[in-house]
Amino acid sequence: MKPSLRLLGLVLLSAGLAAAAQPPASSDLVQVVVTATAKKGAPPPIEQSTVVVFQEKQRRPVVDWVPLEGGRTMNLALMIDDSVGGGFGIQLDNLSSFVRALPANIRVAVIYARNGNATVAQNFTSDHAAAAQAVRLPLGSPGAVDSPYLALLNLLQRWPEDGNPGQVLLVSHGIDLFRGASSSAPGVNPELRRAIETALRRGIVVNTLYASGRGRVHRNRFLVSNGQGCLSRLAAETGGEAFFQGYDTPVSFKPFLEQLGENFGQQYLLTFRAQPGKKAGYQRLRVDAEVPGVKLTAPARVYIPAAQ
Repeated sequence: MKPSLRLLGLVLLSAGLAAAAQPPASSDLVQVVVTATAKKGAPPPIEQSTVVVFQEKQRRPVVDWVPLEGGRTMNLALMIDDSVGGGFGIQLDNLSSFVRALPANIRVAVIYARNGNATVAQNFTSDHAAAAQAVRLPLGSPGAVDSPYLALLNLLQRWPEDGNPGQVLLVSHGIDLFRGASSSAPGVNPELRRAIETALRRGIVVNTLYASGRGRVHRNRFLVSNGQGCLSRLAAETGGEAFFQGYDTPVSFKPFLEQLGENFGQQYLLTFRAQPGKKAGYQRLRVDAEVPGVKLTAPARVYIPAAQ
């Protein structure tokens, strides 16, 4: 990346987005947010004794398992791509209502993604009404550096240093032409890969909600498919959920936002003792519950520090 473009991706945010969250005190303890779902209705409370964790293929001990609902503070960033377009205006009330209705333990920020930067409209706050007022219409036209993942990376690199679990809801078309159409697919996009690995390193879950952009590019089925594929991969690898309704902006965001709100009420903070290797790196993670009909969703990989 050219130095001038890199600067666009590393612009300073306000003090509320100062630095990355700190890991647990012991280097072999890893924390991740896990979501419980059931085939029918809400899942029952999940006890720590029923949770099993695998790092690669090796079972690891569960150190702590704490429900997040009504307890520990969580930071949530609503990040809206400034280049999403037609049909978005009717969604503003849904997004504002979602922000206002968040549980009291969730601190929320409103961020706009443009030119590879994360621009703060409202810093993290417990005043949900103030945050809802910061939700505005996107500008609807792409910037010079149109990469939602570079903007997300910019946000993640300046996440609050308060030790609280964090999540992002990224509302975007997912199309990244920063390096051209040939790099827009989920398997080859370097900005997407960097954003995923940074989210994993910071322990931040990224949820995605598809909204189409304007112009000829956003009517190209190949690019739209790549964009949705990138958004799906981003959510799946970080332990979040991706929401779509065909190839257009959904008629209403409301059912998807309600589902996300339900997910927040079914989440746990898992701490397990990892097995460090000779080198630090990302390793596969699987989390299961020995409870019939219950599924636990966690990040697909975790960052494991090197043995000391």
